[in-house]
Amino acid sequence: MTKIRHKKTICFDFDGVCSTYNGWKGFNVFGKPVPQVALLINTLRQRGYNCILWTTRLHTPELDQWLRTNGFNFDSINSCCHNPPNTNNKPVADMYVDDRAFRFSIKHAVEDTKKILDVLDGSQKSTRNKEL
Repeated sequence: MTKIRHKKTICFDFDGVCSTYNGWKGFNVFGKPVPQVALLINTLRQRGYNCILWTTRLHTPELDQWLRTNGFNFDSINSCCHNPPNTNNKPVADMYVDDRAFRFSIKHAVEDTKKILDVLDGSQKSTRNKEL
């Protein structure tokens, strides 16, 4: 069986990564842009990476306008053309950039599980990015 090679793919969240986020304010209410992230995305695309906006927000004309106005150029939004057949929507990606992510390691499952519970229970501070 031949393995199909694709460009490396990086998925970016919108709220809390591309834009500031302080809780849901409405369907087409967006935070302030984070210019460093727009620069990162453009740099990665110039280096041959496939950059996807992967967000719970719907892909609307207002979102497209916000992205264009603020210099965010994605290869796709909430879709991934190189997923294998018979798979779900989540893109096969080399990295996910998300303000609410936790890097889980099967090798360290016991420790990582405890860390997750500690953060959720409030007994340990999250390493989550602070609001800009």
